[in-house]
Amino acid sequence: MFGIALLFAAPTNADRDIVFSAQFYRWSKHYHRDSDDSTRERTLDDVGQWHIYRINPDGTGLTRITNGRFDDSNPKWSPNGQEILFTRGRKGSDDPVHLMLVGPEGQNSKTFATFRGREIEYFRYEWSPSGHQIAIHYQDGGYSAPTNHMLRLDSRSGRKLKTLNADDFSWSPDGRSIYLSKSNGDSILDLAGGKTRKLGRTVIRPVWVRRHLVAGFKHKNEPDASMVDRTHLRLLDVNSSSTSDVPFIDQREDHSPLGYGPYNHSWYLLYSEALLALESEYGISDGAHYNTYIVNCNSGFWKHVIEGPTVAVSPDGRRLLVTTHQWVGPYKRGGRRCGPLEIVDAVTLKRRKITTNLVTIGGGDWRGKRRRTMSSYSFR
Repeated sequence: MFGIALLFAAPTNADRDIVFSAQFYRWSKHYHRDSDDSTRERTLDDVGQWHIYRINPDGTGLTRITNGRFDDSNPKWSPNGQEILFTRGRKGSDDPVHLMLVGPEGQNSKTFATFRGREIEYFRYEWSPSGHQIAIHYQDGGYSAPTNHMLRLDSRSGRKLKTLNADDFSWSPDGRSIYLSKSNGDSILDLAGGKTRKLGRTVIRPVWVRRHLVAGFKHKNEPDASMVDRTHLRLLDVNSSSTSDVPFIDQREDHSPLGYGPYNHSWYLLYSEALLALESEYGISDGAHYNTYIVNCNSGFWKHVIEGPTVAVSPDGRRLLVTTHQWVGPYKRGGRRCGPLEIVDAVTLKRRKITTNLVTIGGGDWRGKRRRTMSSYSFR
């Protein structure tokens, strides 16, 4: 597969369980030379649009499952593994964003919901653990006047169930509740009764870690919501509303796990209830830059995994699907930010490539039932 040697044995019983969005490239016949440099650099050409692909964890079985002239991104397996949810639109335009459903082999593709707005960005959605509902959060209005939108959809009919007043969310492990994050105080929505319970505390970029515990970040000077505390991990007990703030340990200036803003982080659950994978994003002149970390939410100790985004985590939480975004070819003059899809062992941090280097990844997922244990792993 692309002439890439594997570093260790691939898992058995795999059936293209990894789904991802990608833009592939190839070397062009053209070269670029800067006016102050005599060195010529070969440029890259796009190969088609952004589409959805499936692949085995050992790098075999690469299959494209969407087609067309639009860009497809951020695929998510349904909990039963029978459908894939993804977005379709034109990147960098004010065109509507379509939420699509497609079968595992590309069959029965259909538009599930359509969202219209100016400069729609930060479009995030998650299946409920049962698969019966989909929670969606997105922003529109551009950088100058961003507006948050939060809602729930019935996954069978696409019917809007409720518009929610929140800036972010996280499903409870049993799918019976949603944690709603808001700058003036968080709340929990009970889906069965439809009642909302206010907590009076705020967790930024929340992730529901276990039955009664939510993790995330806190404001630097509460109740002032304009700054984010980048030195602590906040843990909140959803029963008592009590919080504890765990200081991050082993921070280094070259790899801080805290990035530059409250909405530039994504959490992923790992195999132990004490461990989380954290994707941190920051932007500079050439676009978004990412780092992936593993964080112990009991001790605050963290370690750097890779300079690149987290794409997904295996169902057992022991492998991370990641990628890198490095400039290949002339900088901003026919080159591209790209890098292979890779699998990283969450314990040893050993890495292996499963795609070519000439690709940019736009989100993905790993099919299977999530399994977590109270592991006694020695990571502090």
